[in-house]
Amino acid sequence: MPTILTIIFSIVSSVVFCPQINLINIFLCTLVSAIYCFGFGLGSKILADILDSKFDWLEQTNLRLIVGFIANTIFLLIVVIGVDIFIIKVLNKGDISLLLSANRIWKNFIIFTVAAAISTIFHAKSFMIHWKNSIIKQKELEKENISSQYSALKSQTDPHFFFNSLNTLSSLIEEEPKTAEKFVQELASIYRYILEQKDQEISLISEEITFIKRYLFLQKIRFENGISFNIELTEDVKNKYTISLALQIIFENIFKHNIISEDKPITIEIKNTEEYLIITNNINPKLNKEISNKIGVNNIISRYQFFTDKKIIIEKNTNYSIHLPLLSK
Repeated sequence: MPTILTIIFSIVSSVVFCPQINLINIFLCTLVSAIYCFGFGLGSKILADILDSKFDWLEQTNLRLIVGFIANTIFLLIVVIGVDIFIIKVLNKGDISLLLSANRIWKNFIIFTVAAAISTIFHAKSFMIHWKNSIIKQKELEKENISSQYSALKSQTDPHFFFNSLNTLSSLIEEEPKTAEKFVQELASIYRYILEQKDQEISLISEEITFIKRYLFLQKIRFENGISFNIELTEDVKNKYTISLALQIIFENIFKHNIISEDKPITIEIKNTEEYLIITNNINPKLNKEISNKIGVNNIISRYQFFTDKKIIIEKNTNYSIHLPLLSK
């Protein structure tokens, strides 16, 4: 890019600024043009990269434009004046006062205008790259959501979960009819929530916790003393968000991969810090482990990447702990 700009600048400057067109003047014009172009081209790219790291084009468009305009103007003025001083003092051995002559001011104005156009190209390119990447991310999110919906619908019609629920319900109908009625209500609420949330990208923590309490209610009836859980959340976290149905996937994995009985109980804890929702459980691994298709946690990780740069933290020792970044809408 600087090479092409140097050739263009050399032709323009030779015609416009050189008093006489000859080999020496063309050489000097080419040298000066190279300094200008590499200064403008490389400098504008570096400046654009720095601003892109500080300001998001899509979320902070106006601020990015204003700061970019001010910073770019200052940068171009420094380059134009700096190179002109180099020409006056080094190449022409002249007096610095020439910098304020009408002819110099006019020439520098033309150079500044051309440089501004060149710089605009770099910033426009930066915007287009970010815009294109946002479209790609959106497409990726749509694919992830399709996968998530498939996983949610699969859980909804999971014969094991449904069969176990029916078995538990049948034993309750005669022995504890009131509990059976509550069981049916909670089971219906679970399926209704899954259907409502399968098209959502994020959900309130409070809604996810309500859902998971219903889920644990059913499992508690089935496993009785094989399950204990504790939920300790601060009030402010309930207004934060997480990926829709994330807790469903996490809790399904807990019951899928662990032995649960009175002899080997599972203890589940949900708590939060300022930045994370943390789900922890002890590990009672099954002897015959089910083959994992990796859809679950990997799906959550991939979808989180669209909303935040914070990473999901997974810790595994005697306990399994997953830290989900808290999201703001």
